[in-house]
Amino acid sequence: MTTFRISYLKKAAFTVCLFLYTPIFSQSSDFQLQYQKIIEGDLLVDKAALTDPEYYYLTNFSNTLRLYLNEDISYELYESGFENSLEIIKNSDLSSPLKDYFLSEVRLQGALFYLKSKKEIESAWQLRQAYKLAKKNVTLFPGFIPSYKTLGLMQVVLGSVPEKYQWLLSLAGMKTSINEGLGNLSVVIKSNSYLKQETSYLKAIIEAYILGQNFSLQFSNLTMNTQNDLDRLIQMSIYSKKSKTKEALKIFEKDEEAKFNLIYYMAAEGYMQQGNYDKAIKFYTKYLKLHKGYSNHKDSYYKLYLAASFKSHHEQARQYIDSAKMIDIESTAADKYASKMIESDVHLNQAIMKMRLATDGGFYERADSLGNLVTCKSVRDTMEFTYRKARLQHKQNNYLIAKRAYHQTLSFDQSNSWYFQPNAALQLGYIYESENKTDSALLYFNKSKSFRHHEYKNSIDSKAEAAINRIKGR
Repeated sequence: MTTFRISYLKKAAFTVCLFLYTPIFSQSSDFQLQYQKIIEGDLLVDKAALTDPEYYYLTNFSNTLRLYLNEDISYELYESGFENSLEIIKNSDLSSPLKDYFLSEVRLQGALFYLKSKKEIESAWQLRQAYKLAKKNVTLFPGFIPSYKTLGLMQVVLGSVPEKYQWLLSLAGMKTSINEGLGNLSVVIKSNSYLKQETSYLKAIIEAYILGQNFSLQFSNLTMNTQNDLDRLIQMSIYSKKSKTKEALKIFEKDEEAKFNLIYYMAAEGYMQQGNYDKAIKFYTKYLKLHKGYSNHKDSYYKLYLAASFKSHHEQARQYIDSAKMIDIESTAADKYASKMIESDVHLNQAIMKMRLATDGGFYERADSLGNLVTCKSVRDTMEFTYRKARLQHKQNNYLIAKRAYHQTLSFDQSNSWYFQPNAALQLGYIYESENKTDSALLYFNKSKSFRHHEYKNSIDSKAEAAINRIKGR
């Protein structure tokens, strides 16, 4: 199963973890109360008044949030709790479809754990079992809405696995289709279920982090409780991906205290994009102090180095970069990019980096002004600046100018290992797809996958594959 390249699923783990946040069907008001406490950040489950299957489901759910959002639970403790929860629910007297739904959710959570702990075979096994249970529930109990969420999610994620590995999924009994998965998610969204609102938000996260599509979600039609930390995290994630950092920061600034540490990291990212380096330093530092694991630690120190450099605090910048070099664990794409920048000893072109950050955050006037200050001192600078201009125009829907700049980016020598050219090809694919030029879209989606050894290869390849599958109706 290592050949299965389950690493393509790692980019989806955060998305899946958030997708597990949906109210669970249960007749127990105590269950609902305990669940509400968990999503508000109180991750300790009170066993009183809960049945055993409810308690052990909630415990495993709570542990999964701890594992991914705060990383304050050991792998040994999680695995022991997962196995215990699975056994208790399997041997309970819960009736279908609720029992199989609980089991499919717990197994999906277990798959995430094994993926994070680099046990690919165990992860694939749990994923297969979760898929079979969800598929069974949808088939036998078509009126039971929650299972459409679980099945749809897995179909979308697995559908982004490259075509040459799809036969392994079929062999494992997991027939996947991105379009079918999106359809199953839409069943929940179009229903009168209380899952509707949350599924709408989470479908937007899937579109951003897995499919790379434009967002169809209308925020004005949905309201969520911004005092709830998981809701805040979801909203900030979506706004950040939509390059609406100003809106994400408004959510954070209503209450700058958070029970999920990832919120501090996202806030720091937003302030970096805004150019508020003092606040960026404050919240990267807070994230590093509170977060027990290593996810985004290398990137946080690298960003602290950037912020200090922008402020001309050179000694402090040197200390931050030294701290970044000491961290060997690179568990996120951001960490890997930071590592590559540090190891390559690329000269920091401050104007280009500031332009990139402003563009990513949706501060387009700032980005345009910074672009006027750019002086290119190397081939890399020239290529990146061309690419950054394309991204800035693309995000403002100036497609003609963006396409010209993307094509210009691709005209450079392609023997490098930078991600600018593969992502330029991916973005050209999206533009041509939006123009209904499917042959050109497929050409550039496939071209984006042809580049080797760049820091975002897994992410770009799987987004391209998802787009190809979507166009071909798979």
